[in-house]
Amino acid sequence: MVSEYGRRMELLYDGLKKLPNVRVAKPEGAIYAFPDFSFYGSDDDEFSVRLAKATHVATVPGSTFGEAGRGHLRFTFAASPESIRTALSRIDDFLSSKPDER
Repeated sequence: MVSEYGRRMELLYDGLKKLPNVRVAKPEGAIYAFPDFSFYGSDDDEFSVRLAKATHVATVPGSTFGEAGRGHLRFTFAASPESIRTALSRIDDFLSSKPDER
């Protein structure tokens, strides 16, 4: 499973890096990524809800983990590769839409 999680981590990390205006550090030793979505607003809780409603992708707002997490979202890669690809595609479509549509 360690090598499989490594592949899933790379899949998620590579996909998050390609999203417009999103910054992400490569996960090291955890089963989640913590990208910065602050370009889309500082209220990560509200953004997480909008993202879930529009894409059906669940995330955890970074501010849940303290002030330093504000603007970030937490994503797990303990999901199937297909689920990760689908989530990334939906998020990319959402972020690429017109601002009034997101």
